[in-house]
Amino acid sequence: MATWAGQGGAVTVGASDTAIAVGRWKLSKKASLANKTNSTSGGIKQRQATIKDEMVTFEMPWDDTINPELSGFAAGAQVKVVLNLGQSGSKFTSAGVIIESTEYDNDEDEDIVRLSVTGYANFAFVYS
Repeated sequence: MATWAGQGGAVTVGASDTAIAVGRWKLSKKASLANKTNSTSGGIKQRQATIKDEMVTFEMPWDDTINPELSGFAAGAQVKVVLNLGQSGSKFTSAGVIIESTEYDNDEDEDIVRLSVTGYANFAFVYS
């Protein structure tokens, strides 16, 4: 068994192979569950997976030399996203993630300006 630190866990967005320096990324995979309970279930609620939903979020220090919207971080834009798992060489890739929201956070007291991005996979993330 090998474990990997998150260092190097970069994100690549769009057609570029250039990694974006993110502080954190998260990939959430879930399935919608339909109730399929019937008279033979023995009194136990039974469920059936119907559709899958995959959401990605990442946070990064805002870089004033990069216009985030021109880099693919515009709400409504659909981009390819590659999520590198630390320095392991493994990754998750989706050919189409639609960006739902971008949020800028200017913390005068304790932090730098950060950009947070949330999107949903229109094409499933594939592990490689």
